[in-house]
Amino acid sequence: MPSPHQGAACSPRHPTVGELLAAGGIHRTSRRFDDAEAVLAWLVEAARWPATVDRPALLRQLIEREAQSSTGIGSGIAIPHPGRPDTLGAGAPLLALGLLEHPAPFRAVDGLPVHAFFLALAPAVAWHLRLMSCLAALLDRGDVASLLAPPAASDAEILALLKRIE
Repeated sequence: MPSPHQGAACSPRHPTVGELLAAGGIHRTSRRFDDAEAVLAWLVEAARWPATVDRPALLRQLIEREAQSSTGIGSGIAIPHPGRPDTLGAGAPLLALGLLEHPAPFRAVDGLPVHAFFLALAPAVAWHLRLMSCLAALLDRGDVASLLAPPAASDAEILALLKRIE
């Protein structure tokens, strides 16, 4: 039986993770970060969000969410996301990827520093949950996770792999 996570962002009616990343951007930095808040502030500013998104509120929610429990899922990957995504002015699902040359401490479940951050934002809780589920399924694949490890593959390689498997 096929996984419910296979296919175009779990449903052909919705944009794929690759399409969302192409819109929100893949952002890279060689900057060194000492804590999660600094990484989140960098990624909120770097991401290509529409003007309707309340960036200061987004950052506050991300920091609050991390204080509850880390979104570092292990193997150097985190999926930071706000606790109340429907309050931030996103008219559509948004996704950005931040890649760090120097992994940062992030209280991940495995205790390892994080080098890849998928910042997810959705206009409704149902869309948010769908996006989280699809990301988790993609990141379970070794080929996706290995492209993100430093030195990360090019943007084109990452997007091409996502297009092939979605």
